Amino acid sequence: MKRKLIAKIILLVLIVSLMTTIFIFSHQPADVSGEVSGGLIYRVLNFIMSGFDSLSEASRAEMVESLQFVVRKCAHAFSYATLGGLLMGFMLTYDFKKIINGVAIAFGVAFLYAVSDEVHQLFVQGRSGQVSDVVLDSVGAVCGICIVLLCVKLTRKRRLKKK
Repeated sequence: MKRKLIAKIILLVLIVSLMTTIFIFSHQPADVSGEVSGGLIYRVLNFIMSGFDSLSEASRAEMVESLQFVVRKCAHAFSYATLGGLLMGFMLTYDFKKIINGVAIAFGVAFLYAVSDEVHQLFVQGRSGQVSDVVLDSVGAVCGICIVLLCVKLTRKRRLKKK
């Protein structure tokens, strides 16, 4: 019993921390958000590509810009996959008669947070709320939920094999 309580607290702290991080990133004006993601891409390219620094400024800027859309969308999906997984883990600390109830709650919370995040962006300078981002976030959440459920199933299967 104490173990479940500790798991609930840890998961809740992680969930709130991730939601806060998502909120902070969504609250950045478009130009700041672009600089942050562009700066990250620049550092990664500089690390993985020998000679990146020797390219012209225009070439480096073009490479960074060409990757920004993909990186930003992957960040959306990854953030919400993590959120979905954490929410599912939290739901598994409760004893549901049917696991689908926990799945529905985990998905519902992630979906509502994705909607609220996009609505929030409507009030941030240069940002816009997009239905496509809600869809992407929701797909990410489903992936995270499925990964947790798969891990639980494999762990249980392994435990049964040992017995």
